Amino acid sequence: MLAVVSVLLGSSCSINQLAINAVANSLSAGGAGGNAFTSDDDPILVGQALPFALKLFESLLAEDPKNAALALQTGSLFVMYANAYVQTPAEMLPDSEFQRQSAMLERAKELYLRGRKYVLEGVEVRHPGFAAALADSKGDALAGQLAAMRKPDVPYLFWAAAGWMAAYAINPLDFNLAITIKKPLAMMAAAERLDTGFDQGAIHTFYLTYDASAPESLGGGLEKARSEYALALQYSEGKQASVYVAYAQSVAVRDHNPQEFREALEKALTIDPNADRANRLATIIAQNQARWLLAHIDDYFLSP
Repeated sequence: MLAVVSVLLGSSCSINQLAINAVANSLSAGGAGGNAFTSDDDPILVGQALPFALKLFESLLAEDPKNAALALQTGSLFVMYANAYVQTPAEMLPDSEFQRQSAMLERAKELYLRGRKYVLEGVEVRHPGFAAALADSKGDALAGQLAAMRKPDVPYLFWAAAGWMAAYAINPLDFNLAITIKKPLAMMAAAERLDTGFDQGAIHTFYLTYDASAPESLGGGLEKARSEYALALQYSEGKQASVYVAYAQSVAVRDHNPQEFREALEKALTIDPNADRANRLATIIAQNQARWLLAHIDDYFLSP
């Protein structure tokens, strides 16, 4: 009997680990639980459920901090939630709700950074010494770490850089973030080198937005943004509404081109959300944003 008890006690950590992995895998984007979110057709329902999922992931990660895949799932979920359910709704608020909008954008920024933190912890587990290299002001150590990355590291590089840059974009006057942006840009460049078509062209959608906002002196510009748009359409096969929305909000607005703005958003609305059920939620959210932008086109362009 004592031997049986001893075996059970000795294996309790393993059993706990199995339980954590089972729940994490179920709720990940690739698991059945994750598909229950991404394939849903009710953004409000998902938005109300996600805060619980976020805290559940954090609880699981606290029990298993060396689980790199779980760190990636936790961090990327925070970044996605911040974008779809905090920043985007904030940007749709009228000018009369400036204070509420500012508070929501600040919250989105903190959620982006929270997501970045978890993903970077996952990178450190996979590549010990990465955190120290990231803190190195010279950048040589980071370059060395990035050179050692392989294709399985791409999701980590993408989501950490995306959360980092999204936080900076909310407040470009944040000096503490401004002096660090070469690091996420280096990470995204490494991700592109390893898997340029990652997640149906997500890297090129990122660059589309970045290049449209960055001056040519910093490697940006509208021509580069248009090239990235073409690549994003190529890898997504024109089936992601978010690509058209990103183009309208970045390139068309900066180019002062209301016709391109309208055409891109109308293309987003032609996509059938049921054609790709695994990404149905993202399509519906992007199309809702497209409708709002079309209804507020005069906010972005001066009337003739």
